[in-house]
Amino acid sequence: MPEQESTWGDIHDLRAKNRNGRYVARVYRHEDGKRSQVTATGRTRAEARAALEEKIGAVDDAAHGIRTLDQLAAAYSAAARERGRPKPRTILEHEETYARHIKPNVGQLHPAKLTRPRINRLIAGSPSPQHTDATLRVILDEGLMMRVVETNPARGPFKHATKKVRPRALTSDELAGLQAAFQAQADRLLRLDKDPSLTLDVFVVLRETGLRLGEALALRAQDYVPKSGRLAAAGTITIKADDDGKKRSWRQPGGKTDAATRTITVPPAADDNGVYARNILAKRRAQAIDSGGEEGPLFPARSGAFLH
Repeated sequence: MPEQESTWGDIHDLRAKNRNGRYVARVYRHEDGKRSQVTATGRTRAEARAALEEKIGAVDDAAHGIRTLDQLAAAYSAAARERGRPKPRTILEHEETYARHIKPNVGQLHPAKLTRPRINRLIAGSPSPQHTDATLRVILDEGLMMRVVETNPARGPFKHATKKVRPRALTSDELAGLQAAFQAQADRLLRLDKDPSLTLDVFVVLRETGLRLGEALALRAQDYVPKSGRLAAAGTITIKADDDGKKRSWRQPGGKTDAATRTITVPPAADDNGVYARNILAKRRAQAIDSGGEEGPLFPARSGAFLH
């Protein structure tokens, strides 16, 4: 269930002065399963009440008009795009993580009400704890810069149950399974009287270069140099669902990380079936130039756009 922000009770003035000869105002609320009390003092009852109202935010002076985490998340996205960092793909990942795992639970809370215990509960209950944690950190960091919050509790320690998986090569069984999946797709296309060569060509390029699928589908004619066999992985295919649920895709310049933008040399040798990845790329490059020039995709959809 979404966590609702608890409301403050009535402010009470103490008629009697405290030990320092000052008036005291206090208010109570229940938060994180505990009863909280906040007090403020002043030389008069009115001064004590005003100090308390300012302390608990009863006087609404929220920076930039931001009163909810939803508003701060939107402000982060806009500011990040204007700054040009992080990468647009990372910003999209933060937006998707926020919409799926954070907004339904705490989106209507004021950012200052996100305590460490509340964040721990949210992360522990998320199907994607690392992404949820990272998204909260950057959003609340934005709140610090905008002076919406005084601290970022998401910067505290949290041990994730998941472990980071290091890159590794596919085993022979895994590679055979991948090839079988591509072959099954090619067979399905044949039954529909469609050309399966594109599907099989993509598989050979993936196997011989180690590219991600999105990187391979984003290849353009200008990214491959037949004479040297040099191939530039300089983009990826990004897919995002609109508000109405309809998915759209586009070629995103750059990779998933800075290290993902790289240049490799395609192996010159043939595979067990005598197929050369270099030959496939050279053929696809020539077709792409004839159809759309140097910017044309190596593996186009029927419409001529990038396949996804």
